[in-house]
Amino acid sequence: MRLWLWDPAVRSFIVAMWYRLNQPILAVRKESADLRFALPSGALLTIVVEAPARGLIEAEWNGEVVRVFVEDVRSRGIRVEIINFE
Repeated sequence: MRLWLWDPAVRSFIVAMWYRLNQPILAVRKESADLRFALPSGALLTIVVEAPARGLIEAEWNGEVVRVFVEDVRSRGIRVEIINFE
């Protein structure tokens, strides 16, 4: 199941992906590049852009936008499917 989200900035739908971390990874808060911290094991990340092969991406964690390395997410996390029972 894929979740399609409406993005008013580009007036189109985008696909959301979720990853659950198996190991901690380094993250940077979006508003402050010098505020680094570790996302814990078990953290659920929401990614709403097509992830490039390498580099930094923006992800949502606990309602906050953070920047993480896509290589870390792929190597230390597992893609999960969110099922809505409404």
